[in-house]
Amino acid sequence: MKITDCFWERANLNRDVVEIVMWKSDSIADLDFDVLEKKYNYIVIKTETNDAEKYCQLQSLGYVFIESQLSISKRINQFDMNDRLIKRMIKYSSIKMVTDEMELDKLLALMTEEMFTTDRIYIDKNFGPQWSLNRYRNWIKTEYERKTNLCWMIFNGEKVGFRLYKVVDGVYHGLLGGIFEEYQGKGLGMLTSLGGYLCSQNDSNIKKIETKISSNNMEVLKLYNYLDFRIDNIHNVFVKVINN
Repeated sequence: MKITDCFWERANLNRDVVEIVMWKSDSIADLDFDVLEKKYNYIVIKTETNDAEKYCQLQSLGYVFIESQLSISKRINQFDMNDRLIKRMIKYSSIKMVTDEMELDKLLALMTEEMFTTDRIYIDKNFGPQWSLNRYRNWIKTEYERKTNLCWMIFNGEKVGFRLYKVVDGVYHGLLGGIFEEYQGKGLGMLTSLGGYLCSQNDSNIKKIETKISSNNMEVLKLYNYLDFRIDNIHNVFVKVINN
């Protein structure tokens, strides 16, 4: 079991947040919910799949299932460069790193609520679209200040989206990305799943892509499936808001 005090979420959600990752060997009885629910007012619990007993126990305690989180991966040399759609997207696409505060501010201003309609904060009636957007803006700003990679996604010369990512030991870890609202519905969704590949063309150290996607985002799931990403793990996510 891993318990993380997400103190940074106080600025994002105006709540004290804890995230708990449970393995099949962990028991619900190992958690003191009275203590947790007095200390925190937003609790996120992630469980492994095929653990129905734990699901039922969490639901009986008022925890609501909100998404499955899929960990996926693909090696750079496994992309099918003969695929017609992949070839077209790569031909007209590139990335450009965000290098100063002015560019960062421009990127944050282009982000809108409707970019993240499948986000669990967006769909949770206790929060909603504005909370979701503010949380992502704060996350990007914080990571940028930590020197985390942030880039524009460019298609046919236009800045159509962004990617936030880290590279560790040759592995690209996709943290967040999206297509700006004004460019949605124009067939550019593939850029979200090709982002890691495009970044690898600027950084030869990147040999593999790893990222996480939500089961709420069916369109992105389809795109990663089209690109033959491998599912490495799935966690089911339960949440509870404590109004104390």
